[in-house]
Amino acid sequence: MVLRTAGSVLGVFLWSVAVVLGQDGWSVTYTPQSICTLKGSTVEMSCSYTYPSGYIVTSTFWFTKNDAEGNPVSLSDDADYKARVTYHKDNKNDCTLRITDLRESDSATYKFRFITDQTGGRFTGSPGVTLSVTGLQVKVTPYSVVSAWKTLTCTTCVLTGNPTYIWYKNGQIVTDNTSPYSVYPDAADSYSCAVKSNEDLHTPAVCVQDQSCNRVTYTDNSICALKGSSVDISCTYSSYHPIKTTFWFRSDKSAPEDLTRDPEYAGRALESLPSILRITDLRESDSAEYKFRFNTQISGWGYSFPGTTLSVTDLQVKVTPDTEGQKTLTCSTTCNLTDNPTYIWYRNGQRLDEPTSLQYSVNNSYSDSYSCAVKSHEDIQAPAVCVVGESCMNVTYTHQSICALKGSTVDISCFYTHPSWHNVTEVSWFSKWKSGVTNDLSQDPEYADRVEYQRQTDKDSTLKITDLRERDSTEYKFRFKTVHAEWGYTFSGTTLSVTGLQVKVTPAAEGQKTLTCITTCTLTDNPTYIWYKNGQHLDESTSPQYKDPVSSNYEDSYSCAVKGHEDLHSPAVCVQGQSCNRVTYTERIICVLKGSTVDISCTYVGYYSTTSSFWFRSDKSTPEDLTTDPGYAGRVENTGTYRGPFTLRITDLREEDSAEYRFTFKTDNFEWGHSFPGTIMSVTGLQVKVTPAAEGQKKLTCITTCTLTDNPTYIWYKNGQHLDESTSPQYKDPVSDDYGDSYSCAVKGHENLHSPAVCVVGESCMNVTYTHQSICALKGSTVDISCFYTHPSWHNVIEVSWFNKWESGVTKDLSLNPEYADRVEYHQQTDKGSTLRITDLRESDSTEYKFRFTTDEARWGYSFPGTTLTVTGSQVEVTPKWRSESKTLSCITTCTLSNPNPIYIWYKNGQNLDESNSPQYKDPVSSNYDDSYSCAVKVHEDLLSPAVCVQGQRCNRVTYTKRRICVLKESTVDISCSYVGYYSTTSSFWFRSDKSTPEDLTTDPGYAGRVEYTGTYRSPSYLRITDLREEDSAEYRFTFKTDNFEWGHSFPGTTLSVTDLQVKVTPGTVTEGSWVILTCSTTCTLTEIPNPTYIWYKNGEELFSDSSPQYHYSVSRGSSDSYSCALRGHDKLSSPEVTVDTSSLSCFRVTYTSRSICSLIPSVDLPCTAIYPTDLQVKVTPDTKTGKRTLTCSTTCTLTDNPTYIWYQNGQSLAWLTSQQHSVWSSETESYSCAVKGHEDLRSPAVCVQGHNRWSVTYTKRRICVLKGSTVNISCSYTHPTCYIEQGSFWFTKKHPVDLRSYPESAGRVEYNRNTENHHTMTITHLTEKDSAEYKFRLITTYDRRFSGLPGVMLTVTDILLEMDPMSVSEGERVTLRCRTQCTIGLNPTYIWYKNGQSLTKPITSYNSLILDPVSSEDAGNYSCAVEGLERILSPEETLTVRCEYMGC
Repeated sequence: MVLRTAGSVLGVFLWSVAVVLGQDGWSVTYTPQSICTLKGSTVEMSCSYTYPSGYIVTSTFWFTKNDAEGNPVSLSDDADYKARVTYHKDNKNDCTLRITDLRESDSATYKFRFITDQTGGRFTGSPGVTLSVTGLQVKVTPYSVVSAWKTLTCTTCVLTGNPTYIWYKNGQIVTDNTSPYSVYPDAADSYSCAVKSNEDLHTPAVCVQDQSCNRVTYTDNSICALKGSSVDISCTYSSYHPIKTTFWFRSDKSAPEDLTRDPEYAGRALESLPSILRITDLRESDSAEYKFRFNTQISGWGYSFPGTTLSVTDLQVKVTPDTEGQKTLTCSTTCNLTDNPTYIWYRNGQRLDEPTSLQYSVNNSYSDSYSCAVKSHEDIQAPAVCVVGESCMNVTYTHQSICALKGSTVDISCFYTHPSWHNVTEVSWFSKWKSGVTNDLSQDPEYADRVEYQRQTDKDSTLKITDLRERDSTEYKFRFKTVHAEWGYTFSGTTLSVTGLQVKVTPAAEGQKTLTCITTCTLTDNPTYIWYKNGQHLDESTSPQYKDPVSSNYEDSYSCAVKGHEDLHSPAVCVQGQSCNRVTYTERIICVLKGSTVDISCTYVGYYSTTSSFWFRSDKSTPEDLTTDPGYAGRVENTGTYRGPFTLRITDLREEDSAEYRFTFKTDNFEWGHSFPGTIMSVTGLQVKVTPAAEGQKKLTCITTCTLTDNPTYIWYKNGQHLDESTSPQYKDPVSDDYGDSYSCAVKGHENLHSPAVCVVGESCMNVTYTHQSICALKGSTVDISCFYTHPSWHNVIEVSWFNKWESGVTKDLSLNPEYADRVEYHQQTDKGSTLRITDLRESDSTEYKFRFTTDEARWGYSFPGTTLTVTGSQVEVTPKWRSESKTLSCITTCTLSNPNPIYIWYKNGQNLDESNSPQYKDPVSSNYDDSYSCAVKVHEDLLSPAVCVQGQRCNRVTYTKRRICVLKESTVDISCSYVGYYSTTSSFWFRSDKSTPEDLTTDPGYAGRVEYTGTYRSPSYLRITDLREEDSAEYRFTFKTDNFEWGHSFPGTTLSVTDLQVKVTPGTVTEGSWVILTCSTTCTLTEIPNPTYIWYKNGEELFSDSSPQYHYSVSRGSSDSYSCALRGHDKLSSPEVTVDTSSLSCFRVTYTSRSICSLIPSVDLPCTAIYPTDLQVKVTPDTKTGKRTLTCSTTCTLTDNPTYIWYQNGQSLAWLTSQQHSVWSSETESYSCAVKGHEDLRSPAVCVQGHNRWSVTYTKRRICVLKGSTVNISCSYTHPTCYIEQGSFWFTKKHPVDLRSYPESAGRVEYNRNTENHHTMTITHLTEKDSAEYKFRLITTYDRRFSGLPGVMLTVTDILLEMDPMSVSEGERVTLRCRTQCTIGLNPTYIWYKNGQSLTKPITSYNSLILDPVSSEDAGNYSCAVEGLERILSPEETLTVRCEYMGC
């Protein structure tokens, strides 16, 4: 017999004699017959047995007692022994019993019994083996009657082999000795003993004198506990001297370390009482010996005293064969669980009620899986195992429990199996269930936009939850269904605990504190802790306790975070008191809609008085006050008070505003640290994601890139009509597949920030997409509001219009609205795009504008949000308001200008001062009483702000009554301003800004007898101009002088436009009975006649008058009428007549009496004007009397605007000639051409004075755009006088003509070809961007004559590039790919698209764009593009990444 403990063997014998008991060949031999061993150890009882030949042994076992029927009960079936006994044998007839973790109740007589295959063939060996289980005891006896010494004896069974005893004094080993042991008594000392190599089986410590000695007694020598559970390790202790400190530690550490400070036990080890150590969330690595230590001022309890050994085990189901068709399942552990647990069994995830024992017998089944758990620890289950095979119904979770930070993201994953003949029909995760009914998390409003299902294989699933909240703490389970079965709901899943961080402050040494970063659960993955002091990054550590005690002062605050989650830090806490420096953010993470407004707030406390504070972005290299950041110009505002919420408001949010925002403040001797994490803001748009549902249906989800704050209500639109509202981002019901329907979503309270509408099927449903959801524009400027629209291909659009007012479905076309008369235009670039242009914007134009189109089958809805326009002026804000030595100037608007990066222009006393991309003037300005300042936006200088005084109200300034005036030709206008001079004014006058130097208008001959000044100082000063002419259109400015000051001449004034009336006729083609619209229009909006009354004349007779500028009438055949219009009060200033001839409806003609325009550029577009494009020709007319010839630069019509002409002789400019005609001698052999100033590139062909004898070069094309790497042909034809003989020609690019072929960079790439006489072509191959230049042809003849064709051909060589927006998307979103070149290749290039190197067939394109809407996972890949005919020149590839959004993709 051997006595064993963990890692040791000790022989213990009372007496050992082999006992042979038997009869007629039946025998059992026990070795030994009697055993005495220690409590807690392991014992082995050995025997051998014999039986007559002809028998076969079928069963063997040991027993100590019989059942009620008198039958022996096998120890392996006895509840008291089940998990502690094993049978094994070394040879055929050997029988050995091992019992572990011996208890005093195990003291008994053990017998061996075997059974054979024949009746009566059974035998029990008697009398068996007697086992006595006892513990060690220390016996204290006087050394002698007269001596104070004591004799200590370690009493137990008589141990063989002269064992060595270990003695402990006050928990510390004092000697290795045999028993007994003599000591001199001390009331403080305690003693204990153990047998060497079995130190864990020591005696309790005893006092030698009295009962108040130092001692520790552990409740348990060993504990076996489940992985993931909690355990209490306890002891009792006493001390002779006052105790100073106590702690628990692991014995395997090199030096005793308080477990509560050990990073491996962070948040898991705590002392509920000094004598009880509680460890939660047990791990296998926690298996160790735990000891208790106390210290007094004199001594401490020894480290070598054995403590409590903890073994941590998990559960495993062991499958062993039983009778045929059955298996025995055992819920096994690596150690014997304490407290005789009750076992629970599960089949296919469903709890079984009947079995409660360690073992369970089941039938063979390929589908069934089994698992076990221990009662009161049902959440800690063994992995399910298959009874037969590997593919039964089974789910295995990666973690049984997870602890994660509030606001972070967690992945909860599992693996699952099922029989191969099962087909999975549904998978989902859930956290709530009742009566077998589960709620799919992806459909739960509480998790809207926060959950995502992911998978790597067909047998795994991961639940990702973002933006974790404390209420997310619960158990999460995975469910799958097959056509034959369903995984059970009672099977334990993964328990998630969500915690925040807190700094716990506890006293340490005098004047110091200990800081601990605590959580309500133990964070997974051994985190690294980050510490902040007064907002500044301080230190990092794997321990949740700050490495050193900190001083107890009233100023300092501390906070902690976990690395990788710095934004989820704890609130800052004071070490002492509550008035330390600290910043507390209201929210750590905010998700808001693009275009909306957000408030980011915090509270702050400064121990000393605050001198300054501001908000900044953490991604800037140095903290920069947001109010001075040009990217936030006019969009940020700070509000709040000290100790109250301090708020940063950002309006008109953009995606690039997504960042972390932090707050800092300063005192006279302190600055809050810039590294302290603040509030992270994510800006998102809305998108409608379309996913398949049941057959013929689709599921709609309103998705964002982050989870919107404040649980929004979602609004749905179908074909532009308000449909429904819901707290769920998913539309309540699947929608039917309909090629005509489009859907969009918005968030309540932000209806103007809706998602783009998407088609349920295809790309051509009823849909309008606005380019901008909101626009902010300057008062007086022009704005373009545009949209794109689609409709099913079988619909025909019959009407389009823009509107901003509607009631009960009735809209008012803006082009017919008198408030917008002459200020709106509709432009159409494609058949599916429309732009509304509004000029001369007014504040009253601020509203929402929508586009409407009607087809022959449907109409786009009116409730769909359009584009909101806000019209603002600019103002100079001076801060501070109170008197100070310097002031800060800001150019403010009531909304953020849509111009992405406006340039601000500053004026001081009317003089241009500076330009900046910041709305704040670069430097503070001095606070004097005479200076005024004004600001404007570049390109809108005429829309500047009023001039303001920096101090007081008596500064020098000019304020114009109106910025723009539009009046009728031949009428009279008053232009006025008011002005103030700090000193007495000595002179003043009005002038035109287009003059090189300011000139008093009263001295200008062009205004002789037509101008008059009126007004007095500080009252309006008027400039009156009479008999207005078109050339009076200009900007008029006012200036004044004092003895030491002159108002700046660069200050924008009032722009005057002089116009006449014109009649515009629409449409251009009519049929009998259709309507014609006549519009009385002007080239600008009349300002001096606010509500004009229009008078219409037909054939010279007044027809009617109305407030509308339009007249409608029905067409009838055979009439030819003339129409004109005028304004009431200005009857004499009528428009020219226009004749409408409908005598033949096959030829509808409009004849304008005058005001036709002749232009070199075909794109001129003026209302009510016939436009005649023309080219230039040099006409040669002989004059026989003088012997000269007259050259005329002629056109087919008279060019508008009295152009200046430029003449060229032999290609060289004659700068002194500017008239339309030019005379030359008839004998000249030179060539001449002409152009118009401002259009020099549209030069006429060169002609020779003598006709055929002329120098000329005519290029086939003047501008060519080609792709880099391609080949180009540049051609021309030329002539020269017949008296000269051609001797050579070449092309050149540089200032001094040198043959291009001689350039080193042209070697081998340039070739000349002469196709026909007087025709030359240059070919350049392998083009590079450096080849972009002007190419000119040079002709060389006899008599050393040279002629260059000027100007030449402009060649632009461009790359082809692919732009992709965005490059990473989720399924269902929209992606636009654009093929870009720096110039236009050919007239109408066709673009070819490639994906992964393969040409796309029938892609959905728009000119140079490829549109993927909605995107699917199949669209992911590498894209490139090329121009048809140049397919070998591909753009660089761009990669499109498509994120999978649902299971099965």
